[in-house]
Amino acid sequence: MNYNILYRKWRPTNFDEVVGQENTIKLIKNSFLINKIHSSYIFSGERGVGKTTISRLLAKTFNCKNNKYKILPCNECINCSDINNNIFNIIEIDISSKNKIEEIKEIIDNIKYKPIVYKYKIFILDEIHMLSKQGFNYLLKILEEPYDYVKFLLSTTDIIKVPSTILSRCTHFKLNKIKKKDIINRLLYILKKENIKYEKNVLNLISFFSNGSMRDALNITDQLIISGKNEIYVKDFNDLFGIYNFEDYINILINIKFKKINNIIRIINKYKNTNYINIIDNIINILHIMLINKINKKNKINYKNNSKILDKINFFYKNSSINDINIYYNKFIESKKKICIYNSKIGFEYIIIQLIIKK
Repeated sequence: MNYNILYRKWRPTNFDEVVGQENTIKLIKNSFLINKIHSSYIFSGERGVGKTTISRLLAKTFNCKNNKYKILPCNECINCSDINNNIFNIIEIDISSKNKIEEIKEIIDNIKYKPIVYKYKIFILDEIHMLSKQGFNYLLKILEEPYDYVKFLLSTTDIIKVPSTILSRCTHFKLNKIKKKDIINRLLYILKKENIKYEKNVLNLISFFSNGSMRDALNITDQLIISGKNEIYVKDFNDLFGIYNFEDYINILINIKFKKINNIIRIINKYKNTNYINIIDNIINILHIMLINKINKKNKINYKNNSKILDKINFFYKNSSINDINIYYNKFIESKKKICIYNSKIGFEYIIIQLIIKK
């Protein structure tokens, strides 16, 4: 039996299901409501934020048989069904693998033939910034004199590399990284529907490490479901990313403060297959929160965690000046760029030693 991975299974089928791009969706809906429909669109943003998803939803809305530019496609007519089942006559091209002028000409030259089944012939061009100079010139000629039955939906992760002549002939939507809370809410919905048990804190970890990408969040969740046999655990997440339990980050900071290097070495040695870049990122994140609280002159940290760990956090926080925390913060940020890749464990221990000596 083939497993349908989560990001494909739960790809939005209408605009209301798109996560974290409210402004873009509002503008698109309004354009349909007032019948201000353009021939070419370009979506920019980092990977996994919804560029291709929104392009497909636009394609479905354009060609929906029961939708005279209503807010949502019907998802019931044969055209919507074709798109939902990936058997539609839409030309979708990954420019990163097909960027030569000959390949683009061959694909786009059939533009002169009107669609038979659908109202519009739709071209979805992913990673458009990787198109060659000749390819851009060829595409520009088509965008300058568009056919009334053709729609171009372009996407890119590097909008700066797209020529201004192309941009000026497209409606441009910049998609944001998806907020952590939006990723968590979507995961909660999906896990409930999938009947998957999970530890609460693991969703915070997934949302943090997915870095604003819903696709990455779902791919991480898929791996954890397999690892935990249909359950998601913090331990499996830590093993997957080579990171520590949260309490040990605080223990390391406390032991730096009181110059107890042997305690820190014991913490480091109890973990295997550690990703020290991820470890440093997590310590930086903790120090960032503490530094902001110190600047705002708050007496303690209100961190969502159990009381034992919260006591340790505030013990370190109260015994550290704003200057102490700032020194740790800067040292970890600077050292992350220089950490020895071939033996990152020694590099990490070197950061600790330097902080203890400096103090």
